[in-house]
Amino acid sequence: MDIPDLPSMVTGLGRMLDVDNLTFAPAPLLFVVVAVLLVVESGYLIGLVLPGNSIPLTLGMLVASGAVHAVHAVVVVAVSSCAGAQLAFARARRHGTCVLPQVLGRPLPDRVAAWQRWLHEQSGSRPRSIAVCGHMIGGVRTLAPRVLAGTRLRRSDFTMVSVAAATLWAIALVSVGSIVGDNEVLRTAYGFAWIPVVLVAVGSRLRDRSRL
Repeated sequence: MDIPDLPSMVTGLGRMLDVDNLTFAPAPLLFVVVAVLLVVESGYLIGLVLPGNSIPLTLGMLVASGAVHAVHAVVVVAVSSCAGAQLAFARARRHGTCVLPQVLGRPLPDRVAAWQRWLHEQSGSRPRSIAVCGHMIGGVRTLAPRVLAGTRLRRSDFTMVSVAAATLWAIALVSVGSIVGDNEVLRTAYGFAWIPVVLVAVGSRLRDRSRL
C-alpha cells in the first residue's frame, strides 16, 4: 500500500476543506450551525480557540456561490455574535468578572493574558470604544464583554454598542467573503489558509512552553 507524500496529503485535506463542499448543505442547516458556533465563540471562553472570523468569511463565500442569501447571512452572523456577547456580559456581571481562571489560563498563549491585561487597563476610561473595537478582533471578542461587565457601563449601553459592532463586523466579513468567493485564485488560497494558521499556533505554543 502506497503511503502518500506530505504535499499530496496537504492537497487532499485542502480539497476536503474546500468551501464548495458546503454548497450541498441546506441553507437552514448552515445557518443553525453558524449561529451555534458564533454564540459559543463570543459567549463562552471556549470561543478563544474557535475560528470566529473565518465563519462569516466562509458564509460570504457561500453567498457568492448562491448557496445562501446575503441579507440572511448578515442577519444570522450579526444576531448570533451579538447574542453571545450579551450572554457573556450578563453572566460576568452576575457571577463576577474573572475572565481567565488559573486552570484555563495555563494552557493558553501568553498573548491571551496580555490581551486581558490591556482590556482591563483600557475598559475603565473608554468602555464603548473597547466594546466596538473588541468585537472586530478574534479572541478579544470573547474577552471584552467579560471585562466590560466589571465597569460602570450600563447593560443598555453595552447592548446598543454591541448590536452596532456586530452588524458592522457581519457586513464587513460577509462582504469580503463574497468577494473572495467570486475569485477562483482567492477561493483556492482560502482553502489552504489553515496551514500557516496551524503552524503559527503550534510555534507559539512551543515557544511558550520553552519559557517555562
